Amino acid sequence: MSKVNRIKCTAKISGMMDEYYASMNERKHLAWCMGPVPYELIQAMGVSCFQSESSSARISGGHDQAPFIEYGQANGVNADICSYAKIN
Repeated sequence: MSKVNRIKCTAKISGMMDEYYASMNERKHLAWCMGPVPYELIQAMGVSCFQSESSSARISGGHDQAPFIEYGQANGVNADICSYAKIN
């Protein structure tokens, strides 16, 4: 079995994500989605989908969640709810 070149994989995925977020600026309509949503149907109507759970994971993965959580709590988000919800 051949060994996976993680540097090449990471570079390809990074570029895909950059393209994904850049393409959202090109469309007029954007749906913020959570949970099991039929993304293909929404995209077929020309609407971009932004899955907020993925955004929360990306922010948390970069250890950048503190300002989002502080902002949410300062603006009425309950301190006892899930941190992913506070980041959204």
